Formats: sequence, C-alpha cells, structure tokens
Amino acid sequence: MRLHLSEGPASPSPQQDDLEMKMDELRALKVVGKGAMGTVFLVEKPGCDRPLALKAMSKSVMEKRSGRLKGARTEKEILRSLRHPFLPNLVGHVETDKMVGWVVDYCPGGDLNALRRIQPDRTFPECIIRFYAAEIVLALEHLHELGVAYRDLKPENILVQADGHIMLTDFDLSTRLPPRTAQSSNAAQDSGPRTQRRSATFALMTSWMTSLRSIRVSPVNRKGGGTTPSSGRSNSFVGTEEYVAPEMLKGDGHDFAVDWWAMGVLLYEMLCGKTPFMGSNRQETFYRILVTHPQFTGPWTPLHDLIGRLLVKDPHNRLGSAEEIKRHAFFKGLAWESIETVSRAPFVPSPVSLDDLSSIQSIDVEEYLDHNQIRSKDVKKQMRGGCKSETRKVVTDAFSMF
Repeated sequence: MRLHLSEGPASPSPQQDDLEMKMDELRALKVVGKGAMGTVFLVEKPGCDRPLALKAMSKSVMEKRSGRLKGARTEKEILRSLRHPFLPNLVGHVETDKMVGWVVDYCPGGDLNALRRIQPDRTFPECIIRFYAAEIVLALEHLHELGVAYRDLKPENILVQADGHIMLTDFDLSTRLPPRTAQSSNAAQDSGPRTQRRSATFALMTSWMTSLRSIRVSPVNRKGGGTTPSSGRSNSFVGTEEYVAPEMLKGDGHDFAVDWWAMGVLLYEMLCGKTPFMGSNRQETFYRILVTHPQFTGPWTPLHDLIGRLLVKDPHNRLGSAEEIKRHAFFKGLAWESIETVSRAPFVPSPVSLDDLSSIQSIDVEEYLDHNQIRSKDVKKQMRGGCKSETRKVVTDAFSMF
C-alpha cells in the first residue's frame, strides 16, 4: 500500500515534478541526526557537486500514528514554499513502498548546541550571539510572513551551513496561521520581568495549580487541537519542554508569539549555558515557566533587556514582531540588509569533500529504518558535532505534560 502525502487530488506542478527523485539515485553514507519524525542521513547524488541531507521517515510508523502523517505533510508543504538563505532549500523528495523523505542541502557545521558546548564556559560572547540572533530573526520573520509558526526553535534545530551562516531545520511541529505582516504587536514599552505585578504572578500560579488536572486531559487540547481560522490561533500542545511558552501550557491558544518566547529562551541559553526555567522534572519546569523570571548576573545589558522583553509571560505584552526586535538597542547599528552577505561568519566549518566520501560504505535506508523505528517517548536528538548528546524531551500532545 502506498502512503501519499498530498492532501488533495490536484496534480503537482511541473516544478514539483522536477523535484521527484528515486531512492537508487542517492547513496546514504552515515546517520547525522535522529528526531521524533525521522532519521537524517548524509547522502551523495551522482552529478551533484555537494553533499546533501536526506530526512527519511518510515511509512509503517506514520500509518500507526495519524499525527506523524499530518506533521510530514505539513513539513513537505512548508519546505516547498521556502526561499530564504537561512532556511532549507528543497532539493528533491523521494518515496518508496516503505519510506518517504526529502532532500535538502547538508550543513557540515553541526548545530548551535554542539558549537556552544565547545566554547569556553560553554557560552557565546555577546558579539557572536548578536550575529546568530540577527539571522534567526530574519528566518522567523520570513516564516511568519508565509503564515508559518515554527514552534520548535532550539539550538539543536539551528544548523551551521558551509559558509558559517545558520539554517533552521525540522518543521514537523510547525503549523499554518494567517500570515503576519510587518507591524508592531503593541507590546508595552515598559513590560519586562522587573515590572510585572506580583498580583498577576500570584493569580497565574493559583490558576495553574488549581487547573493542573484539566491541563493534562483538557478536551480542548485533545479534540480541538489545531488552528482556529477565525482567531488565527492554534490550540495544539507541541514543542520542546524547556522552550514551551506559558500560553501553550495554559491552553489559551497561541500564535507566532510562541516563537519569540522560544527565542528569548535560546538567547538566555547561549549567554548563560543553560535554559532559564529548567527544573528537576517536567512538572517543575512547567511551573517555573509559568511563575518565575530569568535570573541574570553582572551589569544589566541590552541583551538582558531583550531577553526579558521576549520572556514576558503575557504574549500581548511580549515583543511580538521582527520589526520590534530589529529596533531593540541590542541590534543598534546593525545593517540588516547586509547580514546574508557577511563574508566571514564567527565559525566556518571545514569543507566536506566528495572525494573523502567515496570510500565510505553505503547504508540501506529502508533496512536502517526497519531496524531503528523511532519511538515518540523520550526522544533523543543526536548531536551533529561529535559531542555527547543532551536529552531534550519533545512534547507532542497534552497527555504527556505531567
């Protein structure tokens, strides 16, 4: 039985037909990543002058889990629409009786988490944070203009390309919302962790503690998940637990603002070497997300201020658009239009030569997937830079919250 990812009967455009590949055109060389949706292989294609990456997913796994099929369908649709230097370029897609997958450019620099772990004190200096943060802002801006809420921003999903620039990857948790135009979200100028009222914090804590059971088995999250067209919000509960926004935990519905919250968490981790709300278990982590504020050491800086404004609990008062973030003091003097033409990034990986790959024994992708079917519980993202993996639990539905 063939499992097709297209949602309707419409025929693919000629451009989409041109992207179709056969599995025997690709030679898989090694596994470079594993996630909740599939396995990523380094591959080469005869006649192509550069190494490529294949994200492959088992049909048998997707057939057993309807959410996996929807995620794969969404990811494929999103990849086809992307045209941006800091987002993947869909080189091709492949389908057999046992698997489906798509081919994108390979990023030899690994991910930002692996890169951070080899830095002194496992942190980045502010000048390097500014470089990567600016590129992430531009990538998210483009996604939001296309109506895509990313919903899984974290350092493991930010890869370093051959030229040292970043690339966001993994769109299986993304969703479509009404596109965000370049406008302000009316975030309060004086909002931030230092000015939020104690009464609001107490009310939030009380609400969360009394609704603990309903959050876990909420009929809205269970049956009403997905996007509500009239409101432009989603009620799904997805993401990586240390990066999940408060509004998602409370089941209030969410929009693009969850990506800017995640960016605040990301910037804090790059600066401090740890995420701001991590607890000893999932329940404590979620509690801290809802009621505590990030702690900083040293003099107050523009980066501290930016992080604080991104980590405002109320999404209506959070910095909520790329334009607002670009105007922040942390990016003062930055020539946004010239970012992608910077000739020297902070870290440029060693080039990968196709000649060096010729002696590597091939991997049978279908056989590998058959013997290594991915389980949704306690998913471990494999580090791409050779460092020891850190476990980050991926939340895919409301039932696994506590």
